[in-house]
Amino acid sequence: MVDEVLEKRPTIDWKKLCLRDVATFASGTTPSRARQSEYFDGGTFPWVKTMDLNNSKVFATDECVTELAFRETSLKLNPSGSVLVAMYGGFQQIGRTGILTMNAAVNQAISVINPDPKYLSPSFLLYVLNFRIDYWKTVASSSRKDPNITSQDVRNFVLLVPHISEQKAIVEVLDDINAVISSLEALLAKKQAIKKGMMQMLLTGQTRLPGFSGDWTSLHVASNSTLKARIGWQGLTTDEYRSDGECRLVGGTEFSDGRVDWSRTPFVDRWRYDQDSGIQLRQGDVLLTKDGTIGKTAFVDELPGPCTLNSGVFVIRPTRKAYNSHFLYYMLRSKRFDEFLSRLTAGSTISHLYQRDLVGLLLDVPPTLEEQGAIAKTLYGADAELRALRGRLSKAQSLKQGMMQELLTGRLRLQSVEATS
Repeated sequence: MVDEVLEKRPTIDWKKLCLRDVATFASGTTPSRARQSEYFDGGTFPWVKTMDLNNSKVFATDECVTELAFRETSLKLNPSGSVLVAMYGGFQQIGRTGILTMNAAVNQAISVINPDPKYLSPSFLLYVLNFRIDYWKTVASSSRKDPNITSQDVRNFVLLVPHISEQKAIVEVLDDINAVISSLEALLAKKQAIKKGMMQMLLTGQTRLPGFSGDWTSLHVASNSTLKARIGWQGLTTDEYRSDGECRLVGGTEFSDGRVDWSRTPFVDRWRYDQDSGIQLRQGDVLLTKDGTIGKTAFVDELPGPCTLNSGVFVIRPTRKAYNSHFLYYMLRSKRFDEFLSRLTAGSTISHLYQRDLVGLLLDVPPTLEEQGAIAKTLYGADAELRALRGRLSKAQSLKQGMMQELLTGRLRLQSVEATS
């Protein structure tokens, strides 16, 4: 798509430029680690490595270097506003970017770009580089174990640019949506911390909800539950998976944030669902992975239709109303259950959870089903708020991607700027 835009200019006043024609470049080095105390310890000059790059403004670095390092090595101090591109580290690292908010040196894995302000805004360039990060995969050298790019590749980078005034206007619009995203990310982190604290207090009895009292009791989970799973694979093969149908097949890979992501579950023929009534899912079931990544949990708060279990997952149900199943779900997501799994797997490479392993699982629980249900309802409300925030964040991120697609290719023009450019 972007390559097509480069070949067919979207508007007559956008120019096709090569970075080497509108910018100067620099590189860096790593002072000898053998002289750590002289070159690094007590240093006050920021020194940027690939992992310091965040595809945005760089405010701080993991390490600093000393003045002696500048005098005795080829290190140079790059000005605030310099755009940085990672060249080494394989496809997971190459193309990572940053823009300096302070004067800083860099190591040899980073190419430094200083655009001519008459032709190219550093912030506009940063957005273009982030938008076209996949471009580097097409030019990466495979002469080493990890594909890399070179400083020459960076110099030869071609982009479309409007007049500098329009670049700045585009940056302002994209900065605004970035501010919304950052605000949502901060709010999400805050709410997640609050939820974590709520679980710690409510699931240990340190805090009681209004109207409840009495000593907590010990629940032996295995003797008060029925645990069912698909016996082996029962001959089930992946060839039987369908992309649509009536009956869904649920495995641990479809767990997402403690729920089943129904959009990712495959379908199977009806006879597979009818094969074992014990693993036909019901609303209110607690699911626990027993193979691979053991201990992942999901609560079935809704059913889109008939569903059965894939191999590798337990369904846990209380017997004789021994406990509130939604409350048990939250207990299985608590620090207490994490500690149980850690003790169970200590010193081993265990990748399977057997039913007998749960015999040792004892949990302290509120004395009444009403209190257990009230705690579960409170935590579920916090989860619902987190899901809503994640949805808003996802929409904002999608909006940003769409805006970049339109604004950075010239398909959408900012009218006030277009009229005066």
